[in-house]
Amino acid sequence: MLQVNPPSPPLKYVNAPRRPRRHVTFSLVGAFVGLTVFLASALLPSLIQGGVAGVKVASLVYGVPQAHAFGVRVFIVAGITTAVSAFASLFAAVGAVAGASVGALTSHEGER
Repeated sequence: MLQVNPPSPPLKYVNAPRRPRRHVTFSLVGAFVGLTVFLASALLPSLIQGGVAGVKVASLVYGVPQAHAFGVRVFIVAGITTAVSAFASLFAAVGAVAGASVGALTSHEGER
């Protein structure tokens, strides 16, 4: 005969104190500050660099005298989108790391 064991209770500490998640808040604030700095200082250069990269790729694919074809515009827009996404994610990641480090340096978990 098959014997079935009752399900075990989940492994939780019922009365364990919850630790505050301050590091997450600091990381989100840092990412927001990083994106704000990106919008203020690096949006235009990333648009220009992405456009130049798109034109270079389109000239390699379609030849140097480029017509105003749909394919050329697709390459240019893809280059701009890739550059803006890459630089924005870089600024957000650096901002999040900076925010998390500020949160870790200012936390007083060991003191009572």
